[in-house]
Amino acid sequence: MNLKPQRNLVNIFGFKKKISQESLKLLEEALYKSDVGVETTQKIMKALQEKMSCSSSLSFEEVKTIFYEIALPKLIALEKKAITSSHPSVIFLVGVNGVGKTTTLAKLAFLFNQEHKKVLCIAADTFRAAAQEQLDQWVQKLNIELFLGKMGMDPSALLFDGMVQAKAKGIDIILCDTAGRLQTKKPLMDELKKMKRTVQKVLPEIAPEIWMVIDATTGHNVLSQCQEFHETLGLTGLIITKLDSSARGGMVLTLADTISVPIVYLGIGEKSKDLIPFQAKVFLDMLFEKANAEKYPQE
Repeated sequence: MNLKPQRNLVNIFGFKKKISQESLKLLEEALYKSDVGVETTQKIMKALQEKMSCSSSLSFEEVKTIFYEIALPKLIALEKKAITSSHPSVIFLVGVNGVGKTTTLAKLAFLFNQEHKKVLCIAADTFRAAAQEQLDQWVQKLNIELFLGKMGMDPSALLFDGMVQAKAKGIDIILCDTAGRLQTKKPLMDELKKMKRTVQKVLPEIAPEIWMVIDATTGHNVLSQCQEFHETLGLTGLIITKLDSSARGGMVLTLADTISVPIVYLGIGEKSKDLIPFQAKVFLDMLFEKANAEKYPQE
């Protein structure tokens, strides 16, 4: 499956050995359309124009080198090597509606199961029946344990019961699905804070991971979402979904400029295996050449 974080820069330049001013204008346009932030785009273009002032043209490799020198350190700062070493590890998936939290949770369960971890999924989205049904279908397919409660049940009460069961069973990783919510709805955000405190009641020594799932097609709108969730909950990671269909993967660079939350995984398709660890250089390579999911190095 081809990844499409933005329009392929090789296609923009057409494999030309020499890059003209006209080609640079196409690059600048592509960066803006791909939601690369103004600050990063201007920095890249300034460096390229300075280089161009000493020569009538640039080679493709010169353009690529300058791009990497500016962008790669930003992306490396977003890498997160592993989840906490606590046992059990508790991971919440949070975010607005429709970003793919439930599907992503199932994919995470699949990945951890492949690592021979004992996983329990807690379906704490008690407001959307389809979420529990969807998660139930996934875990049955993947043969992973699921803790369900009654629809309309207090999510924190359900989480408490699920955590007690996980502790008794010696679960390695607890994955908690949550209902989608707008970051501007304070009562719903307060509910997430309550759920976070619930973990401390059962496992006082555990600091849960709070991973926000964001939709790559959202573009710059995701910035305010991330900032609000981070201020409320203290995010420890981001998962970016729908990169297989988005032309806006450049927003990852914008995130690097505005919020210091690491990226843990990228969603690149619908299959259970289509969730891959974020690696800065590989992601940047995708801006310059076609990348294939099978070629993406697995950890």
